[in-house]
Amino acid sequence: PQADCPKCIKSDMDWVPLSGEGELLTCTMIVVKPPTFSHYKDYIVGIAQMKEGVRVMAWLNIDDPKKIKPKMKVKLTTTVREPEGFITYEFVPLGEGI
Repeated sequence: PQADCPKCIKSDMDWVPLSGEGELLTCTMIVVKPPTFSHYKDYIVGIAQMKEGVRVMAWLNIDDPKKIKPKMKVKLTTTVREPEGFITYEFVPLGEGI
């Protein structure tokens, strides 16, 4: 959460709880990483349209990139990135064959 809108810089915002259910809009595999992430194997970041209408960017937790499908259903969760212990968002695919 943040206190100000990144577009208009206003603070008059509402807290909207999310169900965590969304649809993947786009994704990309990160192979050239910033130095702080260089110890991670290549990873996928995606943007999903959540059921409530907002878009969220998060890591995509999937075992095989060939399983990624347009408009696939995903669930937004949190995970701990080791060894730093950082809590980050990630999408977990839902549905058949995943």
